[in-house]
Amino acid sequence: MAQGKAAGAAGGRGGNGSDDGGDEHKLIAERRAKLAELRRHGSPFPNDFRRDALAGQLHDAFGERSGEWLEANPTRVKVGGRLMFKRLMGKASFAKIADRTGQIQLYLQQETLGEAYDAFKGFDVGDTLAAGGVLFRTKTGELSVRVEALRLLVKSLRPLPDKWHGLADTETRYRRRYLDLIVNEASRNVFRTRARIVRYLRDFLDALDFLEVETPMMQPIPGGATARPFRTHHNALDLDMYLRIAPELYLKRLIVGGFERVYEINRNFRNEGLSTQHNPEFTMLELYLAYADYRELMDWIEKAIQGLADALHGRQEIAYQGRSYDLSRPFARVTVEQAVIEHCPGIDAVAARPDLPAQALRAARRQGRAGRRSREAPDRAVREDRGEQAPRSDLCVRLPRGGVTAVAAERYRPLHRGPLRVLPRRTRDRQRFLRAQRPGGAGGALPRAGGAAVRRR
Repeated sequence: MAQGKAAGAAGGRGGNGSDDGGDEHKLIAERRAKLAELRRHGSPFPNDFRRDALAGQLHDAFGERSGEWLEANPTRVKVGGRLMFKRLMGKASFAKIADRTGQIQLYLQQETLGEAYDAFKGFDVGDTLAAGGVLFRTKTGELSVRVEALRLLVKSLRPLPDKWHGLADTETRYRRRYLDLIVNEASRNVFRTRARIVRYLRDFLDALDFLEVETPMMQPIPGGATARPFRTHHNALDLDMYLRIAPELYLKRLIVGGFERVYEINRNFRNEGLSTQHNPEFTMLELYLAYADYRELMDWIEKAIQGLADALHGRQEIAYQGRSYDLSRPFARVTVEQAVIEHCPGIDAVAARPDLPAQALRAARRQGRAGRRSREAPDRAVREDRGEQAPRSDLCVRLPRGGVTAVAAERYRPLHRGPLRVLPRRTRDRQRFLRAQRPGGAGGALPRAGGAAVRRR
């Protein structure tokens, strides 16, 4: 096997290599000359071949059959695909062609093919071939087609990347996506997986009696989100238009019109940043429904993700970027505030909040014991191990941006984790004075002689 690879790589350099610079231009010129020769002998792109089997189907149906069984039960097939590998060995050669389901090996003999075998010697990796023959197993046990008829369907004019090094340059992969799809099976699987995800989401929402709709791509007012839009012009109306940044406004109009559950999977355009993980043109799923709130949406999203894992992988335990996830466990429900505090211990949660309203402070006093219990509750990882959900906070404690006074610190301390920033007396008095000057500032404090503060009633 190692010898065969070396011979294939060395023998394919002139006809199917990917040399840079002048060598590549020379290869392209040679292939164009071969195409011109094909034109002189008739149509270079015949379209009368019809295959009756795919590579993946053959492996599924005959992958477990022995060579003796295949000899006793001859099976004739017609296959077609792109030539990905060729190895010449005098009067016999091996090749591999690839279709949308995988690859199948061809075994070609000069005695059987005659002139077609001589023509095969001039074929290049990247050409599209049609072959017909009988299935058999080689001495190494690989399922192959003993070719009895061979035709060239499409002549490739550009060489493919080197087989053993592949297409590694990220920019080339994104700019020449077709080339990436030819040589990288993983890239083709990404496309297939995406199609399965979209199909599953449609089926999931349709089962919940949602209606899929399409809303305008060009809009007179770019609404539904905060983003910089792309501009265009409608010539017939002589009107400046915008490519939509979100379908939100039109979907809500459908809700008003009586469609109580609607969704759209379509393109959006935002004239902003660009990276390998961020595209100004992207597909988004957006849905709206009546008689429900975010709690029902969270339940549906949990079920959708769990079902999607089953549909794609057949299980709910998955690995991503070196980490394992068990999607069968109940999803923790936390607020954004709770998530930030939990995963960013360096953030001063008190200094990042505005003032706590007086009524909320009185409620916080009454629930001080409950606040202490939440501070002493087990962390999120322990809750997940027990299969429990994170507790929902009915009281959102809002604290001053700059800090709190010594008295307020004692009030707030049971309601949050981490240190409290206590302001010095002079700064505290100045802030109280400024608050008292604002409209509706009653309840603040005014400084008096000696620096003490007088509480206004």
